[in-house]
Amino acid sequence: MPSGTSKPRNLHELTGLVDELLESLKVGSSNSTKEHLVKALECIENYKGVVGQKHVSELATSEFEEGFIYYNAASRILSELIPNLNDYRQLKQKPSLYQFYADLINYLVRQRPTYEAMKQHIRGSSDSLVLRLQTLKGGTDTVSNGSAKKDFTQLFDSFGDAVSVSQLLSLLKHRSDLVLLIDLRRKREFEFEHIDLADHIIQLEPVSIRDSYTCHEIEKYSMITDTDEERELFARRDRFELVIVLDYNSTRESKSPELARLISILTTKNAGVFLKRKPVILDGGYKAWSESRSSLSSPMHGPRPVYGRDRSESVNSISSHEDITVKRRTSYNERSLIKNVGEFLSGQSRPQSSQSSVELKSPAVVPYHEMYSRMDLPSPKPELSISSSSPSRPSPALLSPALLPSSRSSPPKAQIPMLPTKPISSPAPVSRSGSVFQNSLSVMTGLTNLGNSCYMNSALQCLIGSKRLTEFFIVGTFKQHINMNSRLGSKGILANEFSSLLTELYRKSSPSRPQSVTPRQFRKVIASLNSMYRTLDQQDCSEFLNYALDSLHEDLNENGNHPKLPELSKEEEEKREKLPIRIASTIEWERYLKTNFSIIVDIFQGQIMSQLRCLNCSTTSTTYNAFSTVSLPIPENGPKSTLAACFDEFVKPELLENDNAWLCPHCKTKQRTLKHLQISRLPQVLIIHLKRFKMGNYLTKLNTYIDYPLELQLDKYWPNVGSELERLELSRLPIRGQVPPFRYKLYGVINHYGNLINGHYTAFVEKGPGNGWCLFDDEKVYKNCAPSKVVNGDAYMLFYERV
Repeated sequence: MPSGTSKPRNLHELTGLVDELLESLKVGSSNSTKEHLVKALECIENYKGVVGQKHVSELATSEFEEGFIYYNAASRILSELIPNLNDYRQLKQKPSLYQFYADLINYLVRQRPTYEAMKQHIRGSSDSLVLRLQTLKGGTDTVSNGSAKKDFTQLFDSFGDAVSVSQLLSLLKHRSDLVLLIDLRRKREFEFEHIDLADHIIQLEPVSIRDSYTCHEIEKYSMITDTDEERELFARRDRFELVIVLDYNSTRESKSPELARLISILTTKNAGVFLKRKPVILDGGYKAWSESRSSLSSPMHGPRPVYGRDRSESVNSISSHEDITVKRRTSYNERSLIKNVGEFLSGQSRPQSSQSSVELKSPAVVPYHEMYSRMDLPSPKPELSISSSSPSRPSPALLSPALLPSSRSSPPKAQIPMLPTKPISSPAPVSRSGSVFQNSLSVMTGLTNLGNSCYMNSALQCLIGSKRLTEFFIVGTFKQHINMNSRLGSKGILANEFSSLLTELYRKSSPSRPQSVTPRQFRKVIASLNSMYRTLDQQDCSEFLNYALDSLHEDLNENGNHPKLPELSKEEEEKREKLPIRIASTIEWERYLKTNFSIIVDIFQGQIMSQLRCLNCSTTSTTYNAFSTVSLPIPENGPKSTLAACFDEFVKPELLENDNAWLCPHCKTKQRTLKHLQISRLPQVLIIHLKRFKMGNYLTKLNTYIDYPLELQLDKYWPNVGSELERLELSRLPIRGQVPPFRYKLYGVINHYGNLINGHYTAFVEKGPGNGWCLFDDEKVYKNCAPSKVVNGDAYMLFYERV
């Protein structure tokens, strides 16, 4: 513990110590990047000296505090001080020094789980700080007569039905132990970023909270994927002075239905556990908190394993990171996108270019494909020569506990430490136009199993079987499209790491004698982004593939920082229901592109229409959702079936009745309903997931043999044009590749053997003349497999590319 401290400090106080330390570095040292790197190393060496190889449970209170200070000091020197130095631009011209910089960052990334665990053990006395809570509402430092307990009790009673961001911040700084936060956002959004100033926080999936649930059923059913600690917190919710609920952007005047439902359940269906006060919402939700972070955040939020600058800095303004993230080019005219159905119906659609107004018989317009074939791409850079030597270890005197400030003179600085990226090595320069390069994109390299990682290896082998995607990363085009401001992206972590792995696979590719690569770093990055993949447990391949595609999309999502579009009004929904499927589908796709535009969308994403029709009054309700994989049911009428039968089963109308009946908005009661699914937009690469696992009393696997063709025709599953009027209206809208015929060729198959717990995945990928169908069994690669082996009864996922 820092010298002169007689009792534990809280996170806010420790952060203040780091602030003062960094201020002294700015004033008392030179502006040399090299010297700052040495100081960062010194912090890390001190951190190692405190934490070492100890388990978090073995650390003393003082060691938690020292470790916290050293880790934060090192991360902020690397992410705040160094990038702002005058000679930082020259750092990338010194490969050895730049690699040293990257090595320090990578060490902090690897230590992030330990750091997070240490934070959970830091609990400090608030002393008289609780009295300052009066300033939250009154804006004064005066303290009323009476006990401190009475003061904060009155304060908690005064909030009404909502707290502001500033009020929540002060609460979490001073009495976080009395507050329980319930974050009602998707788990993926929560894991990427949440309010980690909170001592006690629970994440709940919005879709898992049903109207009929009580608190007991939330605990029993909605929190299945939550941790034991979160379930324990929910069970003890009555012990907190205040329960605060939040979603993305609900306000006290406008709550989302899901948030209102949760508040109602906590209040009226409490299962005998009575809260001390009615739950309050965070006014403006996580969006308001995130937007205020520039003035509220501190290094206790990070660093995340993120490469690049602060979230508030546009990628277009990054001049010192051009080797990592090139200024991206917008690949479409944003103003040309349709905002909503009302705009279309009122005749205010965008002016039509010659390209978008072509007739249906014209060739498909594929934005990314056309753009990449015409744009000037940067030449791949030679691989950096990296020295294995490192600076000698300095004497650990700079951050000795005795020299740490013992008091805080100023509030913590409003900075979010972000980690710059490591250098990305590229393959030797090649000609993109030559047949040699095109053939070389058929990567023939295995992936080592890292302990039940066959699900990851097989998915990656089929993913990189798409040559368009492989070229996009191998040539380095992806750098121009990383969106550092994307709400859900990892600021390029996964995209950069995927490129590094693909580059290594490409470099080692040898058709005559296939080698293998160990994807250890890629696995670590995936684990750091999603806790599901931190263990050595077997995972579902289809879930991993969807996660990887979604994450790459968010990293490369050019519109990922755009605000969500407003929901359609009731009148607009009614008008959309009257439109032909093709027109409504196109309008919804253009709306989707306003906030989702990436190469992943262009290659892999399609759209599914889901329609409910009341059998009493014929009222319909239709939704259009994007997909990266389509999950097909398997007909259970024998030991053998066909892929066509699976598609027919998928689009077959389903009768909803009894408990599953739809609450018809016209009839105002639950009515027998037909549910109908249809593929309303077909992607360039169609990934099919065969639903072999079925949940009944227990999880079972369907071993039905599915006969799937090497070539697939899907026109019959795509909505037809019903009239000349519809054809005319469609001519006003962007085509974006939706032109029949829809012919596909099989290029990848993922096989699954055994059950979901004790199983094994392999992959067949078609690698062109001379190699044929190749079987990838982790690090083993077998060439020229017979097509009769490729079409087999263990197929779990199929990859078809449009021809």
